Amino acid sequence: MSLESIVESVLAPFKYIDEQILRQYTKLTLWAEDKKKVSRFKVAGFIQLGNCAYQLVLAHQITNTTDTTLNNNEVPLYISVAASLISSLWVHDVGHTFYNLLKSDSNKQTTEITVDKYNYFSQKIQRTFRLPIIALESYFLYLFGSEIIHGNLNQEGMESFRDVSIYLVSLASCMYIKDADQKILNKVPYWKRVFNHVSEVFSTKPEPVKIPARQHYQIERL
Repeated sequence: MSLESIVESVLAPFKYIDEQILRQYTKLTLWAEDKKKVSRFKVAGFIQLGNCAYQLVLAHQITNTTDTTLNNNEVPLYISVAASLISSLWVHDVGHTFYNLLKSDSNKQTTEITVDKYNYFSQKIQRTFRLPIIALESYFLYLFGSEIIHGNLNQEGMESFRDVSIYLVSLASCMYIKDADQKILNKVPYWKRVFNHVSEVFSTKPEPVKIPARQHYQIERL
């Protein structure tokens, strides 16, 4: 087994999950484009502007607070690196959205992405990080549920979870919305492909094996 096939087999479950999430976002995006006549870039832009406004209000509240416990505690390095990476992805995603908004308005095409170098590499980045962002949000959901079960969640913890969730979900949603594709809805779902393959295996009748007839030889006496 080659290294490429091993990597493909390892990534297959993650690709399946990513495909299922993209299918749902594609349905919503095509509904907005077909029924409401709103392009995917405008939908993503509204989400990003709303998230930006919320984060500005949140930053204003933090700077005006008299609680200095946060400033006195050192933030772990891995949290700082993760926060910096996600912030960089958010800035890039906003730039990608408004780049295509301006480009689509100039070309009078609001539902298609013109494939150029910038869009090509931007889609690569978004397709790489959007599922890990969803996974990170799922991890926070797990922590949130665990804290509720053990009764350790206070008002500050609930507000922190709310702020992080809005940030991550809005970022991942914009990435999926802009990558919506009608072809993925026409594609046979993965579970159905597996079911059809298993059905073919069990329904295939074995071909009969032909056994050559025995030949009898007689020895003539001299």
